[in-house]
Amino acid sequence: MKKSLVVLLAVVAYLCVTTTCATVLEPETGGFDNDQYIAELTEKIRLDPNNAFLYFLRGFAYEDKDDYDKAIEDYTEAIRIDPNDAVLYFFRGYAYKHKDDYDKAIEDYTEAIRIDPEDVLGYDLRGEAYYCKGDYDQAIANYTEVIRITPENAWVYYLRGEAYYCKGDYDQAIANYTEAIRINPEDALVYYLRGELYYLKGNYNQAIMDFEVFLRIDTNITYIQTLEDARQELRSQKEQQ
Repeated sequence: MKKSLVVLLAVVAYLCVTTTCATVLEPETGGFDNDQYIAELTEKIRLDPNNAFLYFLRGFAYEDKDDYDKAIEDYTEAIRIDPNDAVLYFFRGYAYKHKDDYDKAIEDYTEAIRIDPEDVLGYDLRGEAYYCKGDYDQAIANYTEVIRITPENAWVYYLRGEAYYCKGDYDQAIANYTEAIRINPEDALVYYLRGELYYLKGNYNQAIMDFEVFLRIDTNITYIQTLEDARQELRSQKEQQ
């Protein structure tokens, strides 16, 4: 799971233990009334206009409604009040990313990294933004920083492998997928991706082994065309010998 989701869940956890949250639960459906929550926060902000956290919470509520412009406005106000809180830059950057404004997202993630250079979330999110821009070298550099800080992070090896794949560097992609598998040997997807690259490189035996492991782990899939193609290639090679 992307670590950005951990931060989002932390906010949700906060909301669910506040009195305000309890007052905006719809009694008939048990659902969350975001508009009422925003209205309550707006009133709280009127009474306490220099409270950065209130702007942050309202920004998060707007982001939950996919209103990224208003979310950015509130995160910006929170940053004006508390410019040294890295989390605020994470969230504003995340909102910019949803608007496909990757350059502004990268600026915010960079500022978050300046504030806390050992927080992997900044590098992870900045790497993702660079990846979305197609700047795979910068994506790799950021994922490498995440791995430096958390070397047993299988997910980031997968992400770095994807960036290498997009660069056409299949050997490095395979090396990263292999490391991801070492850390998490039950991730079926990585076996499939590595198998595809082995197939493209003409290493059909290794491709077949990876596809067979993938099928053993993911029992919902019963057929892979590339697996059959690899088997056919091996048969053709034997016939030519």
